[in-house]
Amino acid sequence: MKPGSIFFGSFLIVLGGLFLVKNLGIETTSIDSLTKLWPLILIVLGVSYLISNEVIARVLSAVSGVLGGVIVWTLFQQFTPSKVFSFNYPSSSSQADSVAQVQSLIAFYDGKASRARCKLEASVGEFILNDTTSHLLKVEAKSNFGIYELRQVRKGDTEDVVIEMQDAEVTLGQKVTNKFTLALNPNPIWNIQTDIGAAKVDFDLSSFQVQHINIESGAASVKLKIGSRCDSVRLDLSAAASTLKLLVPKESGCQIVSEDDFSSKINASGFTKHDKSLLRTKNFEDAPKKIYIVLESGFSNLNIERY
Repeated sequence: MKPGSIFFGSFLIVLGGLFLVKNLGIETTSIDSLTKLWPLILIVLGVSYLISNEVIARVLSAVSGVLGGVIVWTLFQQFTPSKVFSFNYPSSSSQADSVAQVQSLIAFYDGKASRARCKLEASVGEFILNDTTSHLLKVEAKSNFGIYELRQVRKGDTEDVVIEMQDAEVTLGQKVTNKFTLALNPNPIWNIQTDIGAAKVDFDLSSFQVQHINIESGAASVKLKIGSRCDSVRLDLSAAASTLKLLVPKESGCQIVSEDDFSSKINASGFTKHDKSLLRTKNFEDAPKKIYIVLESGFSNLNIERY
């Protein structure tokens, strides 16, 4: 039997076997480092053609075929998007919303990923997060100037989800409708990033294990309620000409850092000013759980309440 036939036979057997194992519900482990060894397939296969010993040549062909099947399987697991349900139907609640579309988007969760990242890219509107879901996340959106697209990819122990508005067009004098409601699964450790325009943001994160939040917005009204389910939480806030309201738990130590002197723009009780760019709660050093807030650009004012 020729080395080429042995290679492709081994490749198809391994790849088909791994798909069968996956369909039967048996857990498989992705070996990320193997993807970097793909040139080894070409080397081993080339040697098998040059070597005179037929037995060794066949073994090398089989090895390269097995390696190729595993690598293709690994790449498939890393970069194939999960299924996402999206339902669009027109809304007729009022004349202003006559051309609005209502969407339901779902990212599925099999319980195996310990971490999750959510990136939201949109423009003007109202963005709300205050509910949990048994899925990884669920979106209910209503907009009359664009539609949302959701992409989900598993990378190792992390589920990556990107939610992005497509075909956004606003005409002069148009009454804009864009209400976006998000629900998250409370089990994974979350990293949340938003890149939105002039908007109203109201995120109640107290029920979730949120480790990092990055809010980028312009001329927005942002309200965030932070919980204490993670030992360390970091907030990066870049919100030019915006009003920020933060609710932080009393038992967590909290620190605010900025490159500017923001003392005239902040209203917070229980914080001590250490210098022009650093504020801390009195319990910051001793608290077992800490919240780090980084202000990356100018804002109108910042109000912090401890609950």
